[in-house]
Amino acid sequence: MIRRRHAALALAAIALLVPLSPAAAEDAAPEKPTKYALDGAYVKTGGNTDVTSISGGDKLAHTAGSWIF
Repeated sequence: MIRRRHAALALAAIALLVPLSPAAAEDAAPEKPTKYALDGAYVKTGGNTDVTSISGGDKLAHTAGSWIF
């Protein structure tokens, strides 16, 4: 009986707090027009053969209106 009461109180508290969360998302900062991403990877495997692989990449994107360069 007590566990059900605690569960009901916890559920009620969560139900009251959930509508408050989306309001915080409205205050998000505006998106920057230029984005840069850089990634790298190093993989070393062993078994019947040994393989070592190194890779990298980058991405630069600039948004102007509906265009992305």
